[in-house]
Amino acid sequence: MKENLSEHMEQVLLVNMALKHEKEIPELKLLYAIPNGGQRHKAIAQKLKMEGVKKGVPDLCLPVAKKPYNGLYIEMKRRTGGNVSVDQKKWL
Repeated sequence: MKENLSEHMEQVLLVNMALKHEKEIPELKLLYAIPNGGQRHKAIAQKLKMEGVKKGVPDLCLPVAKKPYNGLYIEMKRRTGGNVSVDQKKWL
């Protein structure tokens, strides 16, 4: 049975896999993280909110159109024990 990695490690592994396959799938070069989560000082959180940061936005984005889709957002979760928040459900 595979160990229950943290959400951070799951995301690191996914990004590394994408980097490894960029030559075969060049679109993977466009994959990027959206550093929306985590604990921040109240003043910084307010500044980011004023800049447009929104609760629940997924962790990764691949802005590549492949019919019938116009891109891919990925919300990372642990294999077990990771739950989607109410704000995250609104985006998915």
